[in-house]
Order: sequence, then C-alpha cells, then structure tokens
Amino acid sequence: MAFIPTSATSSFVGLQRVVPEICRRSSHQYRARRRVQTASIEKEVSQSLKEAMKNKDTSKLKALRGIRAAFLTALKQEGAGDSLPDKAAIEQLRKLAKMRKESIDMFRKGGRDDLADAEEAELDVIEQWLPTLASREQTIEWAKEAIAKVGASKPGDVGKVMGAIMREHREDIDGSSARQIVQELLTS
Repeated sequence: MAFIPTSATSSFVGLQRVVPEICRRSSHQYRARRRVQTASIEKEVSQSLKEAMKNKDTSKLKALRGIRAAFLTALKQEGAGDSLPDKAAIEQLRKLAKMRKESIDMFRKGGRDDLADAEEAELDVIEQWLPTLASREQTIEWAKEAIAKVGASKPGDVGKVMGAIMREHREDIDGSSARQIVQELLTS
C-alpha cells in the first residue's frame, strides 16, 4: 500500500475521477477505430443496408438486399461459422455483377432501357465492394504471356490459355473479357 500525504489526497481523489474516464474514452476510441479497419465486407453491406433503410433509398436498398441474400445463401452452403470470409463475399459479388452485366446487355438489346438503368444502378452498388480489376492493357499482357507459356497457336487453344491465365490471375481479371482478348489474339 502506498503512502499518500494528506495534502495530496484531494488532488488524488480528483485523479481517481478523471483517469478512469480518460482510459475508458481512449479504450473505446481505440476499439471503434480497430473495428472500422477490420470490418468485413459482409458487415459493411449490413451497415449500408441499415443506412439505406433509414434514408429510404429504395434502389440501393433493393441491391443491398440482393447482396445480403447471396451472402446468406453462400454462408449456408459453406456451413461453417456465422460470418462470411471476404474471399467468399467477393466471389458472390462477382457472380452478382456478372448477372447484372448480362441482364443489362439483354435489356438494351430488347429495347428496355428503363430496366437496364435499374440494373446499372444495382451494379454500381455491387461494384463498390469489388476490388478493381486489371486494365485491358494488363490483361492483354497476361494473355500474351499465357499464349507463349502454353504454346498456343490456333483458336482451338483458347481453353488452355484461359486455364493458364485463371490459375495465376483469377482474382485480378474479368474472365469473359479475358476470353474475348485471348480469342482476338489467337485469331489474328
């Protein structure tokens, strides 16, 4: 037990009141900062869903509900844990983005610009959580490297080339655009 002089007791009592408050505040701020930095995509989507509900943003709300439903389906298929890892969440987001792009193309061809615009709005919401993909120039470089590596020379070798590209760069490229680039390179 430490000896405290009587003249210091009044200031010590004041410190007893101030120090826990400072510690509590800084600890809370640290936890809040840490939580923001480590928030998973699934949690960010849930938070955005809450905000869209509060703001009554119906178009964003529809897209976020679709994303959340895809996450829940993937979580049930995985069967482990109560949260979806970011890698699995990105896979689901890519699937949703691909579906939206296909729908946009079909709606534009069918003359339904209103539905295509709605799909584009959903695609914008989905893409905010997707990592940026490689540029067309970078994809062409990787395609040329894969063609040389595999020794492809005819249009029938697209599958071999795509296999080589996807093994190395699956996370970084869009598969359909890469396939189109490979086909262009092998036919020219």
